[in-house]
Amino acid sequence: MKEVLYILKELGNEKDKNKRIEWIENFLNANHIQYTLDKFKAPKINQTGANILIGNFNNKNIVLSAHHDGNDFNDNLACVSLLLYFIKEHPPIDYSVIFTDFEEMGGYGIAHFAERYGNSFSILFLDLCGIGDKVLIAKEAFGPLPPFNICKMNMNLNNKILHYANKLNLSYAIYMTPPGDHFFYCEKGGSASLISLVNPVDIKILKEMSNFLKPYNKTGGIFKFPVGLNTKESVLSKIPPVGSSNLNDIQKESLEIIYKLLDSLTSKKG
Repeated sequence: MKEVLYILKELGNEKDKNKRIEWIENFLNANHIQYTLDKFKAPKINQTGANILIGNFNNKNIVLSAHHDGNDFNDNLACVSLLLYFIKEHPPIDYSVIFTDFEEMGGYGIAHFAERYGNSFSILFLDLCGIGDKVLIAKEAFGPLPPFNICKMNMNLNNKILHYANKLNLSYAIYMTPPGDHFFYCEKGGSASLISLVNPVDIKILKEMSNFLKPYNKTGGIFKFPVGLNTKESVLSKIPPVGSSNLNDIQKESLEIIYKLLDSLTSKKG
């Protein structure tokens, strides 16, 4: 994972998003990886964004996705760095990759992808992959605003993740998750799921979130982290704007867990 950490350091040092996209393009070009830079105008926020598409998109191949916006090392530069390294080591023949924009501003990047290319793809979204030892698999995702609409993740995709998680003897948990590109793509009618990494203390947070939304909170309110939570061990409490993570927080062992899982999911050997 030494090269992944190098990529992460380079991406983390580049705070300007457009220059970060240029860095990614230079990396792909240097490794002779073909890609499409799909620029678009995001509605409502009236800003220009760019998705990066890699591989042969068809309905048979799994699609891996990570959002490239945001400056936090775990949310989500660690996933971007890991995917770039994975693409280099495993050319995307039987899978495809999307690096999306504007996830943190309402999922405009994945919404643009769905509108332009359709919602017939099975997309596995990666978020928060640099800290923790327990694979979090999204069962459902809730929306960002009241009434917090719930969108169910694709069971076929989840069953495949579970198959390989068990085969690799990985520790995992299946819960409802906060919003992200997986929710926004699911909301567009697409087949989606999400994998992240958390620590055991985060399971209590996820349970509290589920209770907070049942029966689904129609008026809003502020979710509060459980009293006495060990924030040093919690991954979820480090998500901006509540918290943050830096390069020293990223764990090589965590990156290796996701790498092994991706290797199995994209392999034709089963």
